[in-house]
Amino acid sequence: MVHELVSDAQRADYERHGAVCLRAVFDDAWIAKLRAGFEHNLSHPSDRASLFFGDAMGFVGLRDSETRGAYTGRDDLATAPRFMNDVDNWRAVPAYEEFLFHSPVAELAARVMGSAKANLLLQDVMMKAAGADQPTPWHQDAPSQPFQGDQSCAVWIPLDPVAREHNIEYVAGSHRWAEAYLQLDVADPEAHYGPGVAAFRQTPDINAHRDDHEILGWDVEPGDCIVHHGYVLHGAPGNAAVQRRRTFIARWTGDDIRYHGSKQRQLRPEYPDCRLKDGAPMDSDTFPVIWRA
Repeated sequence: MVHELVSDAQRADYERHGAVCLRAVFDDAWIAKLRAGFEHNLSHPSDRASLFFGDAMGFVGLRDSETRGAYTGRDDLATAPRFMNDVDNWRAVPAYEEFLFHSPVAELAARVMGSAKANLLLQDVMMKAAGADQPTPWHQDAPSQPFQGDQSCAVWIPLDPVAREHNIEYVAGSHRWAEAYLQLDVADPEAHYGPGVAAFRQTPDINAHRDDHEILGWDVEPGDCIVHHGYVLHGAPGNAAVQRRRTFIARWTGDDIRYHGSKQRQLRPEYPDCRLKDGAPMDSDTFPVIWRA
């Protein structure tokens, strides 16, 4: 049972630090299903997929001829180390949908958040090839997402073993700083999305002041997961390992979250099919309730 997998001590760690690592919570069958779905996804990316190369050059929208055209002159596109991200492809990849709706992941997220329900906010996958040394800048998830409230989290599921030095890191307690930071541009760490948006501050330079913070990170194996809060600052190094790094991420909201599309429109395009009004509960076809106590 999921409630046996999430202890009171782990819940307390999540509340205090903004991130917690849970061990061996998904069995081999679920990991095999996600891996099969991931390989299908790599060869059938959605229109929302992004591709970055090891030298930080990249484009968004793998089927967008205009943006892709800027890179077709490169002679190393097939061999350059890559970082690939695809978002909300679960309706097109049956393995993802089965995992989200039938594995323990939704209940696990709700119990870590202390929520009586779990709405699926979105799902994404990331792949950093061996040698793709471009880091993921420090950032928060929640400021660019269409909601307000505290109970939001990401369940970060590794599909390959990842050593601590190559894995995602967290600034412990930063989810309680009561700050919303602008989203950094992966391809240009000096740039920001929406620099003129009121109420959003520039992300602090964590790397220049690491000794001022408690930085969390873990060695992880397939079957483990990391659950992190929507407002915790986190980032990841490039992949200097000898194997690629595949990750499946399921993002969730809980009881106190309310839709706020007008906030999200300041930073990124709104969900085009969402009919919720600002202030409404998230429960909808766009953000389905997958588990309820």
